[in-house]
Formats: sequence, C-alpha cells, structure tokens
Amino acid sequence: MDEDDNAPFGFDHFVAGGKKQKNKKKTQEELKAEKDKADAEANAKLTFKGKPSEFFVMDYVPGDARDPTGQFRVPNTAQSVFIFTNYPTESQADKMILKLYSLYQDAVNHEQAEKRAKEAY
Repeated sequence: MDEDDNAPFGFDHFVAGGKKQKNKKKTQEELKAEKDKADAEANAKLTFKGKPSEFFVMDYVPGDARDPTGQFRVPNTAQSVFIFTNYPTESQADKMILKLYSLYQDAVNHEQAEKRAKEAY
C-alpha cells in the first residue's frame, strides 16, 4: 500500500465511526441538567405528571353540587389549568372533578410505592 494513499487505517479510524473520542469530563451543572431532564421525561409519562398528591386535594365548598360524588369538592385554579393543559377532553366540571380524584389516587399510590422502595433499600 502506498503512503500517498489517503485512506486512514490507524486505530482512530475504527473508534466511534472514524472520529477520535475525547475524554470530556462532565461538570456538576451538566450532570444536574441531565438528571433534571431525565426526571422531567419520566414524570411526563406518569398520569399525575410528577405532581405531589397534595396538589390534587380540591377545595371543600359546602352546598356546591358540581361534585358528582356528593363530597362538595371543587377544583382550584391551578388544578383547572393542569386539567385543561394535560387532559383537555375532561375539562367539564364533573369529569374534571372525577379525574382529579383519580389523579390523587395515582399520586398517592406512587408515593407509597416509592416510600416502600426506600424502606426496603
């Protein structure tokens, strides 16, 4: 083989598609940003989007008949925005209230599972 041949046949050619790998250390900020991004992606997959169960506790308004369960619960502004944003098909008052009950239960179950996992660890 001629030395004039431009084909790179060194070890570097076979590593990472012909490009040299750089040993770059990640900073704490970069690691934190990656962790935050991974947490956000994981939370997006959850029905309650990573919100704590307390977020889904609705206001108690005696005599308000919108709650189909008869418990006189009504969503606050933050909960309404959450439902409109993430579950727009359930934005009618009765459906929204039932969805918030469901999301509360999902969040509680998730929190209890995490607590059990920490205790077992």
